[in-house]
Amino acid sequence: MKTVDLSADGQMIEIKSPVKRNPFGECYGVMSVKLTRIEDVPYPSELIYREVYLNSAQNEFPAPYTIKVEYSDYKKLKRSPLCIPQSIEIMTYVVTPSLNDSDNPVFSQKFNYKETVKISEISEDAGVI
Repeated sequence: MKTVDLSADGQMIEIKSPVKRNPFGECYGVMSVKLTRIEDVPYPSELIYREVYLNSAQNEFPAPYTIKVEYSDYKKLKRSPLCIPQSIEIMTYVVTPSLNDSDNPVFSQKFNYKETVKISEISEDAGVI
């Protein structure tokens, strides 16, 4: 895991998986998490997963993302210092790799699915929490 961007209002971190082999060569997964500060506490605002392919010269070719999750409209709880997102949007895509004439991977991305979760009520009852 490494921080790839750091600013006063947030940061972006990346988590890389080990390299694996597939029919198009070697690749590894990358999960990018964008954190936004709310009252000086970092909360996720975006999560993206993609694969990065390597050619025979070990050059990297990032594929379009296959999963994107957006968290928004954070609301502070009354009895807790925590904030909870009021909207979570999940989108998935089908990414198809192929090899071009130079033996480098190229990609197509097709929308697959979208779901939005809206939080309308949050229980702060001690028995539930």
